[in-house]
Amino acid sequence: MLAALWNVIFKEKLAYVSPQQGFASKGQRIRLASDISNSRMVACLDTSLLFASCIEAMGLNPVIAVTKGHAFAGAWLIDEKLPVLTNDDPQDIRKRVDNRDLILFETTLVTNDSAVTFEQAKDHARALLAEENESEFVMVVDIAQARTQSIKPLSTVEEVKEERTSEGSADELDLPIIPPLPPVRKDEQVVEDTPETRIDIWSRKLLDLTKRNTLLNFSDRAVAIKLYCPDIAAMEDMLADGTKFKFLSAQESPHFTPGRDSEIFRLQTGSDVHRDYALSQIQNKVLIANQPAKKLEKNSVELFRRAKNDLEEGGSNTLFLALGFLKWKENSEDSKSYKAPLLLIPVKLTRRSARAPVYVEQLREEEPIFNLTLIEFLQSEHDIRLNEFKDELPEDDSGVDVPFIWQRVRDAVKEQAGFELVEELVLSSFSFAKYLMWRDLRDRLDDLKENPFVQHLIDSPREPYPQESNFVSREDIDEKLDPAEIYTPLNCDSSQLIAVDASAKAQDFVLEGPPSTGKSETIANIIAHNIGMGRKVLFVAEKMAALNVVYRRLQKVGLDHLCLELHSNKANKRTVLEQLNDAWQKREGLNPRTWEASVADLKQKKEKLNNYVRALHRKSDFGISAREAISSIALNVDTLKVKLEWPQDLAGAPIRSERELKSTQELIEQLSLAYSDVRDLNIDAFRFVTATEWSNVWQSKLLISIDEWLKKSKAIEDSLVELLPLFALESIDLTIVNLIALKNAYALAEKALDQDIAFAIDMGAKERIGVIHELASLKAQFDRTLGEISHGVTSENVSKVPVQQWKKLSQEAESGWLKAFFNKRKINKEAASLSIAKITDFSIIDKIGLSPGAEVRY
Repeated sequence: MLAALWNVIFKEKLAYVSPQQGFASKGQRIRLASDISNSRMVACLDTSLLFASCIEAMGLNPVIAVTKGHAFAGAWLIDEKLPVLTNDDPQDIRKRVDNRDLILFETTLVTNDSAVTFEQAKDHARALLAEENESEFVMVVDIAQARTQSIKPLSTVEEVKEERTSEGSADELDLPIIPPLPPVRKDEQVVEDTPETRIDIWSRKLLDLTKRNTLLNFSDRAVAIKLYCPDIAAMEDMLADGTKFKFLSAQESPHFTPGRDSEIFRLQTGSDVHRDYALSQIQNKVLIANQPAKKLEKNSVELFRRAKNDLEEGGSNTLFLALGFLKWKENSEDSKSYKAPLLLIPVKLTRRSARAPVYVEQLREEEPIFNLTLIEFLQSEHDIRLNEFKDELPEDDSGVDVPFIWQRVRDAVKEQAGFELVEELVLSSFSFAKYLMWRDLRDRLDDLKENPFVQHLIDSPREPYPQESNFVSREDIDEKLDPAEIYTPLNCDSSQLIAVDASAKAQDFVLEGPPSTGKSETIANIIAHNIGMGRKVLFVAEKMAALNVVYRRLQKVGLDHLCLELHSNKANKRTVLEQLNDAWQKREGLNPRTWEASVADLKQKKEKLNNYVRALHRKSDFGISAREAISSIALNVDTLKVKLEWPQDLAGAPIRSERELKSTQELIEQLSLAYSDVRDLNIDAFRFVTATEWSNVWQSKLLISIDEWLKKSKAIEDSLVELLPLFALESIDLTIVNLIALKNAYALAEKALDQDIAFAIDMGAKERIGVIHELASLKAQFDRTLGEISHGVTSENVSKVPVQQWKKLSQEAESGWLKAFFNKRKINKEAASLSIAKITDFSIIDKIGLSPGAEVRY
């Protein structure tokens, strides 16, 4: 169809015009089909859109490819479209073209004067997508995807034109021979959903027999080191003997000419000089890489990192030396061929430092294998049987017998057109991760169906899974689970303990949990528990890190001898035997009494803790446990406003039973409801209400009093209307405080009628009143001092006391008893004349001297 369309448009004899520069980013005006028909002039984008519109009208899905200065068209050969509107990955487009899912062709060649076939246009478009032109590539626009996003064609109105033939003579172009179409893949077929078809679908997903699998279609663009080795069998023998090889780029060969393009220089098979040089290098433990030095270094580092990452995450080695390839075609008439590796030698890359050379050596822990995916592919698709290489490979004195295996392959494919064995050596990554799962699904289906869950997935996956779940509730763990029958050497909370117990029962369940919640510990406990019950446990994980985490936890508690590691390099016969020997020797030194003593100690401690928990949850006479009381206080501690001064002993509480407690709670609830009715009122306004009991009589008296107060308040307000302006107090509020102040003003006015109060209200009244307060304070102090002196000293006679003379006489009296006798007699004689009682203690004289009255005197 596309070739016929090409021939029709070619006969139109269109003329090419160059588009404006930068149209891929800036855009350009498009000539519609009617404009092209009239002017016969087109640019690359015009022809691309013309072909795309015709292809869409034919019922195919068109695409338009855009480079920095050019555009061309294409179409899907299958009912497919890109997942997004545009695709800027040239490698992905090349893969789709090479797989014949998508076809691209150079549209501007339709303007050539000389005849250009559709096949030539296809070849030219493929060259534009080549790896060396990737920098010019912009994107591919998928028209079908645009339609799904509601991007519709331009709306145009044109006159209906009569069909006519092309004028003038035109070269007749023959249609190309119809290419052989690839067979319809099984995953593209519509099949009935039955147990057999479900198993078939699973098998195809596990064993990828499409050209996407590098084990069947090894691409030249894959990350790999392509080696030139004239004697691959001898090299394999040296690898098997433990020889380490390093790589040497072909650029570093003495046969490399600096003037030649280093990218295209290769050591060619068939050249005696090159062959002799490569053979001599093999004896020097050097392999010649048909790659530039920089690419060799880059690929070796990338392969090293990828192999290391695959081993750490998946637990399996993915780095292999491929010895020999099978070139094959889908159809013998097809021009395109594919390559599948045959023998795969497991190897590893090593280097002493970042600058040191990279060495390759065979992995001693793994055995060489034949490409098992290729065996199944040849048997299922072409009825070619190579089953003899499935389990073991024929060996020679050193390693496998490479020539014999190759000869057997040549014999098997010699009658198959398009199939050929090529002796090539490539180091790259290959994965067999799902092959063993596929083989189990095919060879051991009956054994797998013995598991009820697997049988349900096969026979009735759309129906509910019939199962009676049996899980112990968290509240019944201590009563139903005996510590002597639960083997959990690692920490285990109640939810984890339920999972451990459930794992020992005939049921299936999924254990879920966020990160860092103890899933690996739970899995380790499940393994230990089931082993303790005499069972065998298979623990599988997608990544080896998960296996190692659980293994280390079991190792930490001394159960690693019960674990048989069957992943990665631990799966070979020698390592398995060593693990079995270690387990046997360690079991001889174990003592079951140690476990019994630990269980007895655990039971004792567990019972002690459970008794504490039971006491904490035991209900009191009030129907409340200690835990409930603590929780209630903790919850309401910040909002408590009432503190009950009850004794600490429950026997002293005024409440005696749960019934009384409920009655109290109901009363509190009623109070709460009643308070909710008045909570927004100003409670302070009711402070004058002192009654504690309510009655109709009390309410009547209260209402009468309120009525009387309102009447008197009205009278006061009327009087104040006349009074307040006299005092310039029109703006004051009529509060109790202000009314009391007005009452005091009235009392002051009454006093003013009887006596002069000008000292208190005239100018300077504040200072005068302050002096009066000070005098009052001194007077009070004077009276207190007289009271302390006593002996008849009064405000009238205190000023007459000769304090200084008496002090002198008291001081002289200290010189002798005779002097003291006469001086005391003299002081008392003078005191008697002042009506002062007899003085026996001369310290009173000092007090008299300190009194306010005495100070005034002196």
